[in-house]
Amino acid sequence: FPPAIVERGPTSFEVRMTLGQIVDGIPSLFNLAIVILYFAVQEASAAQATLGKRMYGIRVTDLERRRVSFGRALARAVCRLPGIATFPFDLLIRPSTAWKQTLHDLLTGTLVIGRNRE
Repeated sequence: FPPAIVERGPTSFEVRMTLGQIVDGIPSLFNLAIVILYFAVQEASAAQATLGKRMYGIRVTDLERRRVSFGRALARAVCRLPGIATFPFDLLIRPSTAWKQTLHDLLTGTLVIGRNRE
């Protein structure tokens, strides 16, 4: 077989974003920031949980079962992003930890407790 002709794509140094592409990405970044802030504010609140967690009777605490600070809740929300990308790996970590922690809980020193997990 003759060798295939492969067109050479741009290298990372040759990739340029136009102003239009940057502006198109702003709503996505804004939405991501809103979601991260939602989790951080709700989990650092007196309820220690998002609306969904409240429905299931669970809450987020630090390792001493105290309410988490806004900074720690924000870090937990940000650390959740790599866990979304590595979803199957995250599920494998959880059962192997003493307190059933996911990757973002391990990274930020938090626990999800409630119903049979106190």
